[in-house]
Amino acid sequence: DPRFVEAQRFYAFLLAEKGRPKKARAHYEAVLALRPTDVRSLLALGVIEINQKNLEIAEKYLKRAVAAKSGDPRAHFWLGRAKLRLGNVPGAIAEFETARNLDPAFTETRRELVSLYSADRQYDKAAQELRAMVKTEPDDLDMAFQLAACLRAGDNVRDAVDAYSQALSRFPKEQRLERFRQDLL
Repeated sequence: DPRFVEAQRFYAFLLAEKGRPKKARAHYEAVLALRPTDVRSLLALGVIEINQKNLEIAEKYLKRAVAAKSGDPRAHFWLGRAKLRLGNVPGAIAEFETARNLDPAFTETRRELVSLYSADRQYDKAAQELRAMVKTEPDDLDMAFQLAACLRAGDNVRDAVDAYSQALSRFPKEQRLERFRQDLL
């Protein structure tokens, strides 16, 4: 039954997973012909188009997904990715911030924000994102280093020393943490 939307979408998903984006695209389009605001299909098409480097087309699909369901953090996240690849950094940051606000636990959004804030030398904002990430993923050594580095770059030396000390309590065998802490002191 070509009008069975869920089957069309699932078949498109399987095709995309098998590395057949052109065929997947056709089945997602069939879903959209029946249900123009199907967010899952719009998101999937946006991701396919990003991967195929058709960024303007991806952005159009993802804008439709956001319009259909503005409370979906994934739609904002992927729209942010499309905008970032198109070179629209302020637009990307706005979408990532919206995605973060809708789903604070999704660390990939926070990683994007850390990268963008750091590149723009907004170290306090990057550190704020990293603090939240360190709370949810305390066993990530790289995040601990990044947090301290952002605090240090933002001239928050005391907070950077504290971040190194807290990380050292979680990673007592990591000598670099102690060395960096001592350098700051």
